[in-house]
Amino acid sequence: MNRNDLVNAVAHSTGLKARDADDAIVRTLHEIMVSISKHEGVALMGFGSFHVKKKSARVGRNPRTGENIEIPAKYSISFRPGKLMKEMANASPKVALSNLAVANPNAVRKANKT
Repeated sequence: MNRNDLVNAVAHSTGLKARDADDAIVRTLHEIMVSISKHEGVALMGFGSFHVKKKSARVGRNPRTGENIEIPAKYSISFRPGKLMKEMANASPKVALSNLAVANPNAVRKANKT
């Protein structure tokens, strides 16, 4: 699924215009990135959580020359999927839809209409 597919799916399932769905998605992602830039985590129940980790500076080795190089400290972002996402990834589409019903009954009603 790419961005256009996601926008169309959100627009279809919510009844929003595609432009409004795109705006909502962009604003949501923007707020997640703002939180990450402040080195704060973001937790979305059932979906998963984003965490910022600090990696210390270290000495590495250039594989071509074998020379030692200094690798500076940096932050990295990790994502841990939530329980529902893990279950849906490993379930058949029919079971995944029933799991979704537990998390969001409105989404299943709309999905069944199509």
